[in-house]
Amino acid sequence: MQKIKNWVKNHRKTTIVIVIMLILAIIWGIAYKIKQNKAASESHYVVAKVAKSTPLTLTGTVVSQQQQVLSLPTGKVQSIGVADGQKVKEGDPLVTTYSESTNEELIDAKQTLAKAQRNVSAQQNNVSAAQKDAATQSEDETASGSASSVAQAQASLADAQADVTAAQNKVNTLSQKVTQTLTAPFDGTVTVDDSKQNAPVITIYSNDLKLKTKVSEYNYSKLKVGQSIHVRALATGKQADTTISYLATVPTTNTQSNDSNYEVNADLSSDDFMNGQTVKASVAQDQLRIPKSSVRNGQVYIVKNGKAKAVAVKGKRVNEYFEVKSGVKAGQQIVTNPDRKLHNGTKVSADGND
Repeated sequence: MQKIKNWVKNHRKTTIVIVIMLILAIIWGIAYKIKQNKAASESHYVVAKVAKSTPLTLTGTVVSQQQQVLSLPTGKVQSIGVADGQKVKEGDPLVTTYSESTNEELIDAKQTLAKAQRNVSAQQNNVSAAQKDAATQSEDETASGSASSVAQAQASLADAQADVTAAQNKVNTLSQKVTQTLTAPFDGTVTVDDSKQNAPVITIYSNDLKLKTKVSEYNYSKLKVGQSIHVRALATGKQADTTISYLATVPTTNTQSNDSNYEVNADLSSDDFMNGQTVKASVAQDQLRIPKSSVRNGQVYIVKNGKAKAVAVKGKRVNEYFEVKSGVKAGQQIVTNPDRKLHNGTKVSADGND
């Protein structure tokens, strides 16, 4: 101790300098901390809540599950059994036609059949005669020739019978085509356009309905078959929850835009909707979405108990937002405008909460 006192006494000037330097260092540290806190307090950080992406909204139309323009049978229209807008059941007769040319073919086919049948009778007589001759012959060379005659007669009979079968089949086919009836392929409603004489256009629409809409290539990844979708009719306000039944993989034809769009369908009930209605559809999104400005150097500052804490996040930038795959959870508070002054432990007020 005495040695220290002696050293201080002998080095008084040096001691004074060291003490002054220590005091200055302390003052500088205090001043820096005050400045840092002041800078942090002067920074205005906006805090927002992590939320799921807004629902994807689509505009579409209610259409029939099945729609078919029916092909008329050949021939002249004899009668139309339904009226425009009439409801029908599967199998109900719609149109009856008659073909004069087919009827003429049928007459010729019947004459051919009668001729073939007469030929069969003649060949049967030939077989009987040949068999009778063979029975009267003794077992010599003449008997061998008679057996050959019987075989030839039987072969001719078989050919004649085949001709009858072919002629009969043709008669049967033509008989069904002379007068034909077009029937409804399924339950639904028919429209009849008879503006063209003898060539009415009949279209049938099924009773089962569906949503028909389109999704752009930019939002395609947000949809999938089986996903829940909410549909609301604009005119009536009626709503229904259903699921996506079809998502096209080939884009629709669009001559007015370079962007690709894909058809989307969902089943609807005729109790709530009607064919032709305009509807709005919305699909909830599970992605967490935060402002892209909140991500700095792969990190986001969450706010807990009024203090900032940096956490790493993974995801991708989509337009003005960042879709989060991991790092933060829905409901957490984050700083949306971090800067280089923000660090772990910085006090952050709740100003600007969403």
